Amino acid sequence: MLDFEIEDIRELSGVGDSFVNLIYSIAVSNASGKPLSKRASNYILSEAVYKSDLRETAGNRVTRHDLGDFAECRIFDAWLRKNISLEACVKILTSELKNSNGDLKEASIEAFTKLLLEIQKGD
Repeated sequence: MLDFEIEDIRELSGVGDSFVNLIYSIAVSNASGKPLSKRASNYILSEAVYKSDLRETAGNRVTRHDLGDFAECRIFDAWLRKNISLEACVKILTSELKNSNGDLKEASIEAFTKLLLEIQKGD
């Protein structure tokens, strides 16, 4: 699908950011029943990295921003390698967001945690 080679998965963080925000916006829209544009913050993504026990994989001396980039890379790379579909990503996120009890931030952390755990199964 990509017409170029990458040397390091971290090179995918820019396009991974766009992909993650796309699936997150679709999931939030599905959960709320109206079209919304949302961005997954580095806080949400980094907390999901911690909760999915991927922190050690992300490297040493990393910031919250680095952990957010790491999550974006992992999610996009899994989709790129066809280990998970866009539809499956949206379904996982939507399912958790629908059960949010009004706390979107905490529900988003749980949703991305479940997505990262699902991606780990396919690795």
